[in-house]
Amino acid sequence: MYLVVGALVAGLWVIFDLVEIQQRSRWTAGTGVLMALVVGGGTVLTMGTPQPRVLVWNGVAVVLAVGVTLLVLRTVPSGHRATHSWLGAWVLFAHVLDATTTGIGLEKLGTTERNPISAALIQMGEGAGVSGVVLFLFVKVAVALLILRALDPGMNPAGRETVALLVVAAGAGLVPAIHNLTLFALAIS
Repeated sequence: MYLVVGALVAGLWVIFDLVEIQQRSRWTAGTGVLMALVVGGGTVLTMGTPQPRVLVWNGVAVVLAVGVTLLVLRTVPSGHRATHSWLGAWVLFAHVLDATTTGIGLEKLGTTERNPISAALIQMGEGAGVSGVVLFLFVKVAVALLILRALDPGMNPAGRETVALLVVAAGAGLVPAIHNLTLFALAIS
């Protein structure tokens, strides 16, 4: 899945170079959102109507992700957060959405975590007496903030390589989150 998304982004950037689009990161993000809506909507239309409770919990996961992202962006001092503007916010949101969809799936929809690293982290939290999904959320937020900090261009605008790494970092959170939302809508009865 990651290779397909990476190949699509690379192909998209080649097209952007050919038509000389300057704001590649905005066009990339917009195209990604549009493709997710088209694929997700097409999948739901062809597979039938998902259960209303699953749609409600999917909505709760998205709203929680928006809320947590805004909370983190407002509470983390700018000196300790990368200055990537909206692209940095998307990286954070993507990883928070992965955590909230995972948490909703585990806690409310009865799914299991199939990623062995995530499952081990969640089990470690549960074994330590802390909510495993809350620990998973904190780790996802910390990882996203560390990525943004590592790629912080300082006062200079982000170059093409930095933007590419930020898109990959956002994809690393967004792809499993979209997978979770789609899986819940199609598989849970």
